Amino acid sequence: MAGVALGEEADRILARAAPAGEGGATLRDQAAAMTEVSEALMAMAEHRYAIGKALAEKVIAAAPDSYLGYRVAADYHRLQHQWEAFDQMVAKIEATNPDSNGLLFLRGAAAAQRDFDFRAASEFYRQALQRDPQFIRAQMALMLGQSEIAAVHAELQKLKALNPDHYLVRWTGAAIEADYQQWRAEQAAAGAAPDGGR
Repeated sequence: MAGVALGEEADRILARAAPAGEGGATLRDQAAAMTEVSEALMAMAEHRYAIGKALAEKVIAAAPDSYLGYRVAADYHRLQHQWEAFDQMVAKIEATNPDSNGLLFLRGAAAAQRDFDFRAASEFYRQALQRDPQFIRAQMALMLGQSEIAAVHAELQKLKALNPDHYLVRWTGAAIEADYQQWRAEQAAAGAAPDGGR
C-alpha cells in the first residue's frame, strides 16, 4: 500500500517537474523503469542471500574450525538484520580468527546499521583499510558513512582510486562532485577556506 502512495507521489512530482509535452513522459518512463529495475534487483538480492546462507551452512558443516563459513553467515544475518544470529557468528569468527580483517568490517557494519554509531563504524573501517588498503567494501562503507560533503568527496576519491568502475563511483560520482563544487563555491563566497582549511 505504501508503494502505491509513493508511486502516486512520484507521479505528482514528475508532473510538476516536467509536464506532459515537455519531457514529462520521458521522466515518468525513466522513473517507472527505475522502479522495475529496483524491484528486480531486490528479488535477485533475496535469491543471492539464500544462496549465500546455504553456502555458509555447507562450509560450516564441512569445516567448523574455519572462520570462512561464519564470515559469510555473519554477512547474511547482517543483511537480514538478524542481530542475535549475527552476534553468534561474530563470536565464532572471534574464536577461530580474531585477527580477521573481515571481522573489523563486520564490527563497523554493525556499528552503523544496528547501533547507528557512524563514528565507531568509521573507525572500524579505517582500521580495516590500514590492514588492507585495497579493501573496497570498507572504503565504500566509509564513504557512505560520512555526513559532510568534503569528507564524502575525499572518500569518493579514494574509492575511485581503488576502482574507477565501482558502481558507487559511476552512479554517485558526478552528483557528489557537483555538490562538492557547489559547497566549495559557497565556502569561497563566505570567505572560508576550501575544505574547511584542510
